[in-house]
Amino acid sequence: MCYYYYPWNSGNIVHYSQCQDSDQLEEGLKCVPNRVERCSSSVPQLDNAHSTWLKDYWYLVQYFRCKDGNKWVSTDSTTRITQCINKQWTQVMDECSEACQQPRDCSEISDMGFTTSGLYTITPSIDTDGTTIEVWCDLSPEPAVSGWTRIAYRDEDVPDDDDEQKENQHNGFGQPDDHLPYFIGTEYLRDLSVKSDGNDGRIFVLEIQATKMDGTGNISASSEVKMVKDGDTFKVHIQNDFKYIGDDGIERQPQDFSFNGQQDFSFEDERWWWNAYNNTRGDITMEGNDVKFGNNIIHNIWARIRPLSFDQKVSCPVMFGHIYTWLPLLPPRQPGQVLPYRCRDANEGFRTGPGTRLEERPIEGNITCQKNGDILAWTFDYEFKGKFCELVCPDNYTYTNYRTHCIKFSEEVSGYGGISSASLRCQEEGAGLAFLGDAMTLPTNIKRDVYYYTAFVFGNDYNEYGNDAFTASCTDGEECKLSLENNCLAVKLSDEEGSPQGSPQGSPQLQYRAQSCYRNDTYYACITPVYCPGDYWPFKKLCYKMTDITHDDDDDFSQSMAKCVGEGGGLAYPEDWDVLDQFSQWVITNHRDDDTHVTNIQLGLNDIFNDSTGNGVYSPNPTLLTSSLCGEGPYRLLHVPPTKDKHYQITGEYNDNDPSTVVHYAACQLFAFSGCPVIPTPSENMTFINSTDTINYGSWIHYSCLPGHFVGGYRAEVKQTAVCHGMLGGWRVAQEYNTFLPCVSVEVCNDTKLLSSVSPVINVTLGPDHRYLHGTLHLTCPHGMTSTPGNLTRQNLTCTQLSDDDYDYQPSPEPCNGGWEWTKLHHR
Repeated sequence: MCYYYYPWNSGNIVHYSQCQDSDQLEEGLKCVPNRVERCSSSVPQLDNAHSTWLKDYWYLVQYFRCKDGNKWVSTDSTTRITQCINKQWTQVMDECSEACQQPRDCSEISDMGFTTSGLYTITPSIDTDGTTIEVWCDLSPEPAVSGWTRIAYRDEDVPDDDDEQKENQHNGFGQPDDHLPYFIGTEYLRDLSVKSDGNDGRIFVLEIQATKMDGTGNISASSEVKMVKDGDTFKVHIQNDFKYIGDDGIERQPQDFSFNGQQDFSFEDERWWWNAYNNTRGDITMEGNDVKFGNNIIHNIWARIRPLSFDQKVSCPVMFGHIYTWLPLLPPRQPGQVLPYRCRDANEGFRTGPGTRLEERPIEGNITCQKNGDILAWTFDYEFKGKFCELVCPDNYTYTNYRTHCIKFSEEVSGYGGISSASLRCQEEGAGLAFLGDAMTLPTNIKRDVYYYTAFVFGNDYNEYGNDAFTASCTDGEECKLSLENNCLAVKLSDEEGSPQGSPQGSPQLQYRAQSCYRNDTYYACITPVYCPGDYWPFKKLCYKMTDITHDDDDDFSQSMAKCVGEGGGLAYPEDWDVLDQFSQWVITNHRDDDTHVTNIQLGLNDIFNDSTGNGVYSPNPTLLTSSLCGEGPYRLLHVPPTKDKHYQITGEYNDNDPSTVVHYAACQLFAFSGCPVIPTPSENMTFINSTDTINYGSWIHYSCLPGHFVGGYRAEVKQTAVCHGMLGGWRVAQEYNTFLPCVSVEVCNDTKLLSSVSPVINVTLGPDHRYLHGTLHLTCPHGMTSTPGNLTRQNLTCTQLSDDDYDYQPSPEPCNGGWEWTKLHHR
């Protein structure tokens, strides 16, 4: 206390201090030479408490003590005070109770009428003589947002003492109000989880709030949980779907921050923080010294709980929206609260409100927290079997069973490009190629005995296709197993109807065959919403993924292409700028290792064959082509800069020895055009030798020039090999040629020595192509002479192939009578 009734500069008249010496008062605390005026309001009155004026501070400070047999509710301290500040008495945030049992958590403190957040004392155990601990309570005059007990806090700006934290996990560590690492302790959580009857299983509502390290906003989560001691591990069982939503916009993919409803997480791991079991994308995990919430590094994060029984009295249930619906971040849940919602996958056909056709129905509505008898519950403007939004099929599409998808079977074949064209045709209709599920209801008015492309391809999750993928049987006489040669699974609807293996009665039976993905006589089945398997993610109805490049013996393009083909697709062929925007954002969000190096992504864009449409399969934006189809090489790389303030670039420069052009990732597109459906036509004087059995990426065909003909007229080359380049359906001939070189006839027989040895009296007649294969020359003996032993006056010599590279005139010349001898000459 200050002399002369002066107040402290904190505004208080009385200041509590733990300092033993008045010279060691908290820094900055000092007396202010201002006289304090008396209060105009009445002194607070407390039941079951004695009040006394503080000596020498009459009419300014009064303190209270509980009467015998009573004690303060919130602390073991013996006194409470009220002070006259600004002519008003301060409120005493406590009461004395004769039969007082310490509150178990902050919800009971809220029930006692306390409305100011702060430190309070609780006894987590149902035992009245249990250990008391001090916790931070989030309280409010509004019951719906009150009664929360904070159980954990972490801040990246404060270094952890991992040894201390691990050692003190049971009894907790840190202070709940100083913004340092804090955890209430598993023993006290265990006490809180016990029901009043002594059994485990008390259910709480858990809320988590986190601030992202990059400053782009917050992430929040809420769920009903049950906390259970399991041996040495304390587990939190998720009672319902655990939803994570970021406040940087409601248009966020739900899988970015969602737990599976069956997952648990533990407070006893290598760190005091929790790790989710099964390691899926929604985990709160430790990575090095960073806490990660999904894919986001967290700056600070806190967690709080309150009993479900209290929550149900004051709030509507936890509501983050149905899987098809967006709601605001940690929405308020008090009675009368109106929340707007929006159908999350409106572009996939989800709608709310009245109407029958897709175009008629709204994508937004409201829900209201209202009292229904003794229960608070949400009511909806429109409700469809407990959902906010429902799937509405486009015209000419039919619901599958359970109305989870809409399907359509085409009236036309895919044409050139096979499954690639089929995928793009479905995209034009706002759909994707169909993954036909088990027991799926199919339309009955479908063409029979024609085959339809599906999304099952060799190389993705379904490369070992069997009858367990969906109810179907292999067509008699057809190939049944997917392979490199027959890499697509096509289905047809048989004439029989029934319910094989539990499919709906009356649904047509499916039969399938494995076939080439580039047959142009196959129809196709489209489905919405679009489904992308494995690590593929959807954008504009197509499926994409990024895969690492390891720089092995193959060049970067070949390795990129091979990896994508192995995933059931090919290198991505973006047809507009927004696809490249997505690729750039993927790098920035997911795999930015540092802020100094460019990241290169291999694209399928190329100008090797002077046709950027793949014979009409693709329809790229002309401005995209103008920008990308330039540079020193045929391949296109997407350069993503290390910082957000610079825009990505497309380049044709490509050099394995230049670090700035080394490929880091390959952009893969499911069903991309990666085969060569049209066999290259051999040039004149060329014949087929042999080939692989496929027309997929990497397949090859050998051709050979006809005898006497050579590649480009070069005597050493007689064979040409075409390799399926994959992109845009093109075949490449060797590394330096894009088309076959002509097979040119060249001179192969040498007559120089032959003619130099012939007597001038012998008549030599040269054919017009006598040095070319099958060319001739004629030797005529002088009058009265004949050859020996042939007895010929005229000999015809023909340029003949003796072996692969040995040519000479045949037959060998014979001498004429009269003593002349012919010298047999061989010319190779």
